[in-house]
Amino acid sequence: MPIKQILISTVILLTASCSQDFRDRLSDGSPGPKMVLIPGGEFQMGDIQGDGDENEQPLHSVSVAPFAMGRYEVTVKEFRRFVEDTDYQTDAEKQDSCYSWVGDDSGNNWREPGFTQTDSHPVVCVSWLDATAYAKWLSEQTGHTYRLPTEAQWEYAARAGSITSRYWGNDPNEGCRYANVYDITLKQQDSLPWSNHRCTDGYVYTAPVGRLKPNAVNLFDMLGNVWEWTCSEYEDKYTDKEQRCVKSAEFRVFRGGAWNNGPTDVRTAFRYQSKQSNSSDSIGFRIARLTDDKGSD
Repeated sequence: MPIKQILISTVILLTASCSQDFRDRLSDGSPGPKMVLIPGGEFQMGDIQGDGDENEQPLHSVSVAPFAMGRYEVTVKEFRRFVEDTDYQTDAEKQDSCYSWVGDDSGNNWREPGFTQTDSHPVVCVSWLDATAYAKWLSEQTGHTYRLPTEAQWEYAARAGSITSRYWGNDPNEGCRYANVYDITLKQQDSLPWSNHRCTDGYVYTAPVGRLKPNAVNLFDMLGNVWEWTCSEYEDKYTDKEQRCVKSAEFRVFRGGAWNNGPTDVRTAFRYQSKQSNSSDSIGFRIARLTDDKGSD
């Protein structure tokens, strides 16, 4: 199928899914995370605009089966429910350290990341292992299969049919309406050694989820706020690992940029990696759920 035809069909499919959302029930009858149904389709994955590095290549067509994606990043409140139910201890708590862009790493964890958060903020200082443990618990609670999204699923959902560098367009300085990033607000308090977005999003560190504008399929904070772990193993260039989850890998991909990232990193195609036991005050996660359709994994 020609690239133009693939892109047009993807835009139509994804735009049609905007109102299809649901919440599964936990074992006590309370509602689980808000989920958005993402219909299957085909898209161009990688650096379409020529803005990135070699690890965003080659540009290639990927088919994605139907799945559901969390409307928001997993919040402090949602993660606390899991911890209280299971007595889970995160990697940062075991190590008594979480990599911090604000002050000292020592003693930081999801409860106290080094800056003030409320229940509606995205949880941070969680490793890939912690995020996977949460998804397993959620699966047990609901009777449905939850996990981290593959890298391909993440980019497909984030693009929402767009072919620009960011789902709002190519201009990074339009981003403060859509994304909590390294902006003028943060620069005035903590000047970082890279370029900032020349706009104001109103937040210094993490923002409560869903405060800024969503993408075309009504997913919030797919760029900015916190990086999001995927279930995929990192590779320097795409082969096909971006389309799969694996149980064991030293390095995992995370996507989307965060509150402290400049324009280069806050792009839909940008990808980064870390060891699966590492945690940071700028990394959180978002969950995916398999649908009942055959081949949805």
